[in-house]
Amino acid sequence: MEKEYKIQYTDASIARLKLLQSAYTEMLENIIKDRKHVPGDKFIEITASDLEQASECVKIITPRKNESLRLVLIIYTLLGLAMIIAGLYYPFFIDVFRESPNRLMLILGGFALSAVGLFGYLRLKQRENLFKLDYSIREHKANSKSKWDS
Repeated sequence: MEKEYKIQYTDASIARLKLLQSAYTEMLENIIKDRKHVPGDKFIEITASDLEQASECVKIITPRKNESLRLVLIIYTLLGLAMIIAGLYYPFFIDVFRESPNRLMLILGGFALSAVGLFGYLRLKQRENLFKLDYSIREHKANSKSKWDS
């Protein structure tokens, strides 16, 4: 049996909630305006069914564990490859460290920057793919609804 909790909002959270509500309202209105706009009309009447249809086009995306897991697995794989390379060229790194530690720091710094850039790129690509998938799902739902409306 679930416990019922009393929820209290702080003043800052109430202000943020009002901003989120107005942004959500604006998104719904924009979707309905795009669907119901007729050139020459001065107003658009919004009904409960309009809001129901438009709300199906707006979804809140929650982070998915599979995406985070995929990113972690990629990071582990790349770190493993880096460890293999470091193991193969260990004598070279020891010689570089003994002879010119500044050169070794440049190599390690370059590797770190490259790794951060690669991980950032992979994460950005992952988010873009999620956005495209979500957009296509919304578009499909909107198109299938509009076919039934006609």
